[in-house]
Amino acid sequence: MNENEKKSTPVQIIRLSILGLLVVAVIAFKMISSSMIENKLDEALSEIPQGMISYENASMDLFGFDIHVSDIKVNISGSPEKTIEEIVIHSFDNENKIPEYLNIEVNGIETNMDDLKINTEMSKIVDGLDYKEFKSDLVLNYSFDKEKKEIDIKEFSMRLQDAGEIKFKAELGGINSLEQLPMLLFANQRALLIGESSIVYKDNSLTKRLFEMSAKNAGITVDELKQNLINDFSASLNKENKYEVAFSEALIKYIKNPKSFEIEIDPKEKISLSSMQRATSPEDLLKLLNLEISAN
Repeated sequence: MNENEKKSTPVQIIRLSILGLLVVAVIAFKMISSSMIENKLDEALSEIPQGMISYENASMDLFGFDIHVSDIKVNISGSPEKTIEEIVIHSFDNENKIPEYLNIEVNGIETNMDDLKINTEMSKIVDGLDYKEFKSDLVLNYSFDKEKKEIDIKEFSMRLQDAGEIKFKAELGGINSLEQLPMLLFANQRALLIGESSIVYKDNSLTKRLFEMSAKNAGITVDELKQNLINDFSASLNKENKYEVAFSEALIKYIKNPKSFEIEIDPKEKISLSSMQRATSPEDLLKLLNLEISAN
C-alpha cells in the first residue's frame, strides 16, 4: 500500500460511516412512514362498510416518497370479489376532503369477461373478441387552482392490458370548487370552460380483433372489410371541408394500419359550451376549437 492510500483510508472510513448512518436513517424513516401510512389507510377504510375493501401491504419507496398499497380486495354485495394488484400514490392533497391535487396509478384491476355481457349484443361482441380475461390499469393526475378556478387534468387514462389504451387530458375553467365539478359536467355544462384538450387511443390488439370478428360475421376477408370501410368514407367525403378531409384521411390511415388515433383541440382561449352552440356551422365550430386529428 502506498502513502497516498494510507492517507485516504481514514477519510474513506468516515465517508462510509456517514453513508451507512444515512442509509439506516432512511430505512428507519421509511419504516415509521409505512406504519403511519397504514394507520391513515385504516382510518379512511373505517368510513366505508366493513369488509368492502382490504389490503395486504402498504409501504413507501426507500429512496422516494411514492406510496404503494398492494394486494387489494374489493367486495361489493351481490358481486364476486375483485382484486387490484397495486395502487401507487405519487402525490396527493391530504388537507381537503376532495384532494386539490392527486397523482395516482391503479394497476392490475381484475375484470371478469362475463361482467361485460350486459345484454345479448354485448355478449356476442365479448365472445367474438375472444379475450379470456382483462386486467386494466388506471392513471389520474390533476391539480386544481382555486384562484384561477381551473383544473388541469394532466392525465386520465385507462389501459386494457393486451387490448389498448385511451388517454385523456384537458384544461377546464369556470370551476369555483371541486365539489361543483360533477354538476358542471352533467347538469350545467354551459358554465364550464374548455381549453387545450386531447384524446389519444393506442391500439394493441382490440381493433385487429374487431376487424377479424366483423369480417367473419360478414363472410369476407379482413382486407375486403377494410377496403369496404375506406370506400364508404371516401364516397361520403365532402372535399370542400378541410376538417372532414383531415378526419377521413386520418381514419383511413388508421384502418389500414391501426396503431394510434388522436383528436386534439387548442382554442385561442378557453371556450364555453354555450359558445360552441352559437357556432353557425360545423366548420365554424371546428375552427373555434382549432381541431387537429392524426393517426399513427
